[in-house]
Amino acid sequence: MKDKSFKQRFVAFAIGATAILLCKTSPNSARKESFREAKAMVIKMNGMTRRELEIKDESEIREILDRAKVVHIGMVDGDEPYVVPMNYGYTLEDGKLSLYLHGAPRGRKIDVIRANGRVFVSMECDLEPFSGDVACRYGLAYRSIMGRGEAVIVDDSAEKMRALEIIMKTQTGRDGFAFDEKLAKIVSVIRIDIAEYTAKKRPTPAGSNNG
Repeated sequence: MKDKSFKQRFVAFAIGATAILLCKTSPNSARKESFREAKAMVIKMNGMTRRELEIKDESEIREILDRAKVVHIGMVDGDEPYVVPMNYGYTLEDGKLSLYLHGAPRGRKIDVIRANGRVFVSMECDLEPFSGDVACRYGLAYRSIMGRGEAVIVDDSAEKMRALEIIMKTQTGRDGFAFDEKLAKIVSVIRIDIAEYTAKKRPTPAGSNNG
């Protein structure tokens, strides 16, 4: 694990150094592109930039999923981004995270997902602004989850009914909601299978003022 981490940092350093050399010998238009490409590659190699803020404990990840209530779903509609905030339900079993959403049976969101199911999601909770004696010490404490996955339209009635129960459980914290096929038929249900995600926590710094 330690050797792999060192190797990743070394490769990231090499990519950054190469970008600097390219920028010194390239015209202005090419410099920006070199920096963009290098930055993307470094982030892909290293993942989260502030590893000390990463949450790996599954129980805390579940807390975020239980508390956030709203997920922001980033999609690609043709050649432009499209982001929708939605209530959700979730399952987290053996490290595999899936989100369930529901809505009208027709609309832009449904059309976009049918054309391209690749999505990116983010959610956050426990937002608490803090302040300090100078501007750069102001900020926001939070816990968050973000990740990429594949969205699919659920057609199976049994899965749709189960998904609606899961959504209500996540949103209310209570069991006991029942749905029949008649109700399931008049709504759309979307399942997002998360391929990769990270959770993060930014605590309030010591000595800061809340609010």
